[in-house]
Amino acid sequence: MREAWLAHAARRIAVCVIGVVSAMCYIGCDKASEDPYAELDAKFPEGRPGLADARTRAQDPAYVEKIETGAQRFVSLREAAEKAQAEADKFRGIVREALAKRMKEEPPEAILEAELAKNAHYQTLAKAAAEAQAAAEAQRQANMKAIRDRMHAGARAYDDLRAKADAEARAAGLPVRQDVAAAPTAPAASRPPAAQSKPQAPAAAPTVRELSEATGKPVAPAEGEAAH
Repeated sequence: MREAWLAHAARRIAVCVIGVVSAMCYIGCDKASEDPYAELDAKFPEGRPGLADARTRAQDPAYVEKIETGAQRFVSLREAAEKAQAEADKFRGIVREALAKRMKEEPPEAILEAELAKNAHYQTLAKAAAEAQAAAEAQRQANMKAIRDRMHAGARAYDDLRAKADAEARAAGLPVRQDVAAAPTAPAASRPPAAQSKPQAPAAAPTVRELSEATGKPVAPAEGEAAH
């Protein structure tokens, strides 16, 4: 009888121990799942990323395709703008020559502009040239924006997820994660003389690839620099 009671008690104790362990594991997992910064740390284990350099951007197929398409479009628009401007300049020369024949001398610029202002054909050509130039410039700006957006994409994704995590922490009554402040810079007067007089290294010049990406134009490498 006593042995049966002891066996029964042992089973009850075992069940209680298992229940306590399970509850502790559940609470631990639940707390981990409630960490508002868990997703941020999982996606950005090294913290906020810096700007994506040219080599990193070149490994993004979607970005490369977008930049190449934008560069080709810019070249086409620039050629169209140059052609439109050439046509306007050509007609401007014709009007200048006609005025010179009538006046027996080279017409002043003010008189030429007044004559062109009332010439409907020239105004049409000038408008077309201006619109073509604007289209080319808009595409150039779009190309540069695409480069900037890709350079900052990682940092912006981090900032968005960080803002979401901060909001969740506040809503849950948890402390908001604080960024580690950079070490203060010592005043110039307290620095050793050698540190004050040490010249700064010049900023690195943009590469041929970066200039080509930004402008959409083929850039010839400088002497001694290999094109990428």
